[in-house]
Amino acid sequence: MPGNRLNSQSREMVIHLLAYFQKEKENGGPLESVNSVQDRVAIALNISKRTVCSIKREEIKNPVLSSPGKKRPRIKTKTTDMPETLKMKIRNCLYICGNRKTSM
Repeated sequence: MPGNRLNSQSREMVIHLLAYFQKEKENGGPLESVNSVQDRVAIALNISKRTVCSIKREEIKNPVLSSPGKKRPRIKTKTTDMPETLKMKIRNCLYICGNRKTSM
């Protein structure tokens, strides 16, 4: 049965879980009260309780969890309201200043 390949963060979480349950095994029982589920999850995964709460809240709102969105490149707006003659004057001015290596 082929499984999904886990990324490095997921693998790290598995390592944290293994270490936590190994400690529980050596302790002969739970390290944290069984009633405090969110605390146990936070300790087991080595993340903050606040992160656990926010993920739980997000899951209640929308059962399909998603990753944070990536930043999308901004589209440069073209200037269409400027007449071509003015564009050419600005372009020529910048070209001359560039050749002289001076600033405006």
